[in-house]
Amino acid sequence: MIRSMKRLWKYLALKNGNKVIFMSKIVSLCLFFTSFLPLWISVLFIDIKSCIENQEHLWTEKISISIIVVTSAICLIVLTIYFKRNRENEGTELVIINAYENKTISAEYLLSYILPLFAFDFTLWSQVVLFLIFFITLGFLFIKHNHFSVNILLE
Repeated sequence: MIRSMKRLWKYLALKNGNKVIFMSKIVSLCLFFTSFLPLWISVLFIDIKSCIENQEHLWTEKISISIIVVTSAICLIVLTIYFKRNRENEGTELVIINAYENKTISAEYLLSYILPLFAFDFTLWSQVVLFLIFFITLGFLFIKHNHFSVNILLE
């Protein structure tokens, strides 16, 4: 039965006694997107500042602001529903399946969150497209390998 569940779900497994809690691809995608919350706040600041200072050609900024706000809201709703549904595990003992020291977390943080602020101009649509290529590639790798190391919402 677990093998068939693996085919249907991309999962992160928390083992609670004999029960394994699976996480869908949608929840994984929401965790990935919300892990970039500091970057999204920075991009929102840059775009809102650009809208205030400039009065012409603001389509990139308006689209960017809309997408970030709507996607963040959807992800927060999905994660809230997911974690509320799994509240039945509250008060029970969870067993960590695998743990190890991650010595590359600082490099990952710089690459994932800080580099885009310096490498891309979020007020130009061509730079936004380049960022999306970077972001989608990074997202694919993180979700495929169940690698969710830093998420400010979970702290």
